[in-house]
Amino acid sequence: MIKSSSFVLLALMVSGCADIPDTKERAIKQVENEAAQTFKDPESAQFKNVTASPLDDTFIVCGEISGRNALGAYSGFSRFIGVPDQKDSLLMEDSEVIPASHFQSLYDDCKAGTFRRQPTRLE
Repeated sequence: MIKSSSFVLLALMVSGCADIPDTKERAIKQVENEAAQTFKDPESAQFKNVTASPLDDTFIVCGEISGRNALGAYSGFSRFIGVPDQKDSLLMEDSEVIPASHFQSLYDDCKAGTFRRQPTRLE
Protein backbone atom coordinates (compact mmCIF):
# COMPACT_ATOMS: atom_id res chain seq x y z
CA MET A 1 0.00 0.00 0.00
CA ILE A 2 2.83 2.42 0.84
CA LYS A 3 4.50 1.76 -2.54
CA SER A 4 1.30 2.46 -4.47
CA SER A 5 0.64 5.62 -2.43
CA SER A 6 4.18 6.82 -3.13
CA PHE A 7 3.71 6.12 -6.82
CA VAL A 8 0.45 8.10 -6.92
CA LEU A 9 2.09 11.02 -5.07
CA LEU A 10 5.06 10.96 -7.46
CA ALA A 11 2.72 10.86 -10.47
CA LEU A 12 0.79 13.88 -9.14
CA MET A 13 4.01 15.82 -8.54
CA VAL A 14 5.29 15.08 -12.04
CA SER A 15 1.99 15.99 -13.67
CA GLY A 16 1.95 19.25 -11.69
CA CYS A 17 5.43 20.08 -13.00
CA ALA A 18 4.28 19.46 -16.56
CA ASP A 19 2.09 22.58 -16.37
CA ILE A 20 5.04 24.88 -15.79
CA PRO A 21 6.48 24.74 -19.34
CA ASP A 22 2.98 25.22 -20.81
CA THR A 23 2.56 28.38 -18.77
CA LYS A 24 6.01 29.55 -19.85
CA GLU A 25 5.21 28.70 -23.46
CA ARG A 26 1.88 30.55 -23.21
CA ALA A 27 3.70 33.61 -21.85
CA ILE A 28 6.21 33.51 -24.71
CA LYS A 29 3.50 33.13 -27.37
CA GLN A 30 1.42 35.95 -25.92
CA VAL A 31 4.33 38.41 -25.83
CA GLU A 32 5.51 37.30 -29.29
CA ASN A 33 2.02 37.97 -30.66
CA GLU A 34 1.98 41.43 -29.07
CA ALA A 35 5.46 42.21 -30.45
CA ALA A 36 4.46 41.01 -33.93
CA GLN A 37 1.59 43.52 -33.96
CA THR A 38 4.14 46.35 -34.03
CA PHE A 39 4.95 45.48 -37.68
CA LYS A 40 2.98 46.43 -40.78
CA ASP A 41 2.81 42.69 -41.61
CA PRO A 42 2.53 40.89 -38.22
CA GLU A 43 2.55 37.45 -39.87
CA SER A 44 6.03 38.13 -41.24
CA ALA A 45 7.50 38.36 -37.71
CA GLN A 46 10.51 36.17 -37.05
CA PHE A 47 11.85 35.54 -33.55
CA LYS A 48 15.15 34.37 -32.12
CA ASN A 49 16.79 34.05 -28.71
CA VAL A 50 13.42 34.26 -26.91
CA THR A 51 13.33 33.32 -23.25
CA ALA A 52 11.00 33.74 -20.29
CA SER A 53 12.15 34.29 -16.73
CA PRO A 54 9.97 33.96 -13.61
CA LEU A 55 8.54 37.23 -12.30
CA ASP A 56 6.28 36.97 -9.26
CA ASP A 57 3.30 34.89 -10.46
CA THR A 58 4.02 35.34 -14.18
CA PHE A 59 7.02 35.65 -16.52
CA ILE A 60 9.02 38.39 -18.17
CA VAL A 61 9.75 37.52 -21.80
CA CYS A 62 12.60 38.88 -23.87
CA GLY A 63 14.13 38.14 -27.22
CA GLU A 64 14.70 39.48 -30.71
CA ILE A 65 12.19 40.15 -33.50
CA SER A 66 12.36 41.06 -37.17
CA GLY A 67 9.52 41.68 -39.59
CA ARG A 68 8.66 43.27 -42.88
CA ASN A 69 8.48 47.06 -43.02
CA ALA A 70 6.25 49.20 -45.25
CA LEU A 71 8.52 48.48 -48.25
CA GLY A 72 8.22 44.71 -47.74
CA ALA A 73 11.83 44.26 -46.67
CA TYR A 74 12.88 42.68 -43.38
CA SER A 75 13.97 45.37 -40.95
CA GLY A 76 16.65 43.40 -39.10
CA PHE A 77 16.39 42.03 -35.59
CA SER A 78 15.72 44.28 -32.62
CA ARG A 79 15.23 43.32 -28.99
CA PHE A 80 12.01 43.36 -27.01
CA ILE A 81 10.82 42.80 -23.43
CA GLY A 82 7.26 42.12 -22.32
CA VAL A 83 5.05 40.69 -19.59
CA PRO A 84 1.99 38.65 -20.59
CA ASP A 85 -1.43 39.83 -19.41
CA GLN A 86 -0.02 43.30 -18.63
CA LYS A 87 -1.43 46.02 -20.86
CA ASP A 88 1.21 48.22 -22.46
CA SER A 89 4.10 46.24 -20.98
CA LEU A 90 5.89 45.67 -24.30
CA LEU A 91 9.18 47.54 -24.62
CA MET A 92 11.00 47.61 -27.93
CA GLU A 93 14.72 48.33 -28.08
CA ASP A 94 14.35 51.31 -30.37
CA SER A 95 11.48 52.96 -28.52
CA GLU A 96 11.95 56.21 -26.66
CA VAL A 97 9.96 55.07 -23.63
CA ILE A 98 13.04 54.39 -21.51
CA PRO A 99 16.74 55.26 -21.92
CA ALA A 100 18.82 52.73 -23.82
CA SER A 101 20.92 51.98 -20.72
CA HIS A 102 17.79 51.05 -18.73
CA PHE A 103 16.55 48.84 -21.55
CA GLN A 104 19.94 47.12 -21.65
CA SER A 105 19.84 46.48 -17.90
CA LEU A 106 16.30 45.05 -18.03
CA TYR A 107 17.17 42.90 -21.03
CA ASP A 108 20.31 41.54 -19.38
CA ASP A 109 18.38 40.70 -16.20
CA CYS A 110 15.68 38.94 -18.20
CA LYS A 111 18.23 36.88 -20.14
CA ALA A 112 20.10 35.96 -16.95
CA GLY A 113 16.89 35.09 -15.10
CA THR A 114 17.73 37.62 -12.40
CA PHE A 115 14.94 40.12 -13.05
CA ARG A 116 13.21 41.25 -9.85
CA ARG A 117 10.27 43.59 -9.66
CA GLN A 118 11.29 46.85 -8.06
CA PRO A 119 9.09 48.02 -5.21
CA THR A 120 6.77 50.87 -6.15
CA ARG A 121 7.51 54.03 -4.27
CA LEU A 122 4.60 56.27 -3.46
CA GLU A 123 5.45 59.93 -2.98
